[in-house]
Amino acid sequence: MAPHGRGGNFRGRGGRGRGRGGRGRGRATSRFGPNRRFDGARLADNDESESSGSEADSAPEDEVMEDVDSDADDDDEDEQASSKPYMALLQSLTESNAPKAKRRKLEHQEAQTQPEESSDDEEADEAEEEKDIDRAEEEPEDQDAEEQIEDDDDSEDEDNLTDPFDTHFAHPDDDTVAKRVKAVQKGEWATKRALIQNLRATVTYPNSDAGSEVPKPMAGLEGLSLKQKLKETAARKIGEFDAAQRAFSPLLFNYSDVLHCDRTVRNSDSLRKLTCLHALNHVFKTRDRVIKNNYKLAKEGQDTELELRDQGFTRPKVLFLVPTRNSCLKIVNIIRDLCEPDQQENRKRFEEGYVDKEAKFGDDRPADFRDLFEGSDDDMFRLGMKFTRKTIKYFSQFLQL
Repeated sequence: MAPHGRGGNFRGRGGRGRGRGGRGRGRATSRFGPNRRFDGARLADNDESESSGSEADSAPEDEVMEDVDSDADDDDEDEQASSKPYMALLQSLTESNAPKAKRRKLEHQEAQTQPEESSDDEEADEAEEEKDIDRAEEEPEDQDAEEQIEDDDDSEDEDNLTDPFDTHFAHPDDDTVAKRVKAVQKGEWATKRALIQNLRATVTYPNSDAGSEVPKPMAGLEGLSLKQKLKETAARKIGEFDAAQRAFSPLLFNYSDVLHCDRTVRNSDSLRKLTCLHALNHVFKTRDRVIKNNYKLAKEGQDTELELRDQGFTRPKVLFLVPTRNSCLKIVNIIRDLCEPDQQENRKRFEEGYVDKEAKFGDDRPADFRDLFEGSDDDMFRLGMKFTRKTIKYFSQFLQL
């Protein structure tokens, strides 16, 4: 039994070997090359194995690509997240700089649908204008045309060659003016020192006027070329000249440029009165000259060859520069007293804006300090005054004075 069993076992191994040999014999005993069917099957098996291998190999590659793509997506998301504030800023700037045509249209429609708000705004603007104390009132340019046509009894028909106003404005000497201009252009100046009353004066003038003398002090109003109306009022309001007025008046009324360095609290009022008198005299004489020349032009007609230079592009003739509203109040009151007008337009409004009766300082302050800062010390103001034959108009337009 044992040998049979071994032989059976051997036979079994031989069968296995025969099976292998059959596989080997099939390859070796083929006369016409490898079996095509078998080769095709082998190729199919190889393709399947390769495909499975490639799938297995591509799986990690796909995973790597997915990881790379996911990383790229994450980077893009980070870049987008970081760029969002910057883009929002650019968008806001673009919107702010963009034209607002549609918005204006919408606002226009809202303004049309809400007339009450616009009316409220207009009322607010009107209220602000009313609060503006120094707002000038608009006037028609020819409002006082009738007054200019009327004859002025106080106008001087004949020119006075000794009047400084006529020699400076009405009939200046062309030869003298030309010589002065040449001397000034060449820098040729002459200087004289003199004693006027108790004041030391240094007078500088063009070298062409070397023969001119220093003006002498004036004793009173008799030596001044004033309008008749101003002579009467000045005699009552000013009276006799004091020392400061006697020394200052010849320089002032001769239209000289004066730098007065001896103004004090005691003589400030007298100097102020003299300055206002000179300003009014200049304004009234200028008005007479304009009326007279207008009459000449109307008489000559359009074919006239007259070249009259009595009016410029602006109407104002005198400019006062003062530090505070209270200083302006003092000058205006002196002008009013010298003019004695029949009417004063907007006088109440002027007093509301410029009069301050509240006592701000005690007697412990210096006199010059109280003289400068008493009353309204506001320095932001402007006032236009217009003169007609019988009226003073406050808060007039600058170009219509």
